[in-house]
Amino acid sequence: LVESPTLEGLQRLAADHEADASFAWLPILHDELESEIVASEPKSVGMHPEHRLAAQDEVRPEELETEPIVSAWEHYTPATLAYWLGPFRTERTPIDLHATSVDECLSLVARGLAVFVVPESVQRFYGRPDVVYRPLVGVEPASVALVWHRETRNAAVEAFVEVTRKVAGIQKPAL
Repeated sequence: LVESPTLEGLQRLAADHEADASFAWLPILHDELESEIVASEPKSVGMHPEHRLAAQDEVRPEELETEPIVSAWEHYTPATLAYWLGPFRTERTPIDLHATSVDECLSLVARGLAVFVVPESVQRFYGRPDVVYRPLVGVEPASVALVWHRETRNAAVEAFVEVTRKVAGIQKPAL
């Protein structure tokens, strides 16, 4: 069992054969990985309760173009940034803040210093009274995939992939 502080780290562990399989947020960054999307959920924007967008029922991408955004900028590839922030940010701007962990990002949001784009489930797992979440509309959902190295020939990994497919309701042939 392994952990990574970044979205991309779990993919790298599987690509480098340091983990047999991993659940990782898209985009898939390594050609040597096989993947199976197992879940998707809407993206949300975390913000301070008094933020100008907090009174709205939903947030459109263009409303974030001039907002400071907190993210792990220094750890993300251009593909990851495009997937998560592409509709309103193509690269880090001088007003954006860098933080590595979800907790660190949410602390900056709670202080009213930035907004944070997350999968909807972050609200359930990281609920805080000093952060509100609003759906981000007009963007592709956040998807998570099971990933494993293309060259893996391990019965345990093959069984895990098959069980994951069954649980997720995916009908595909075995590895």
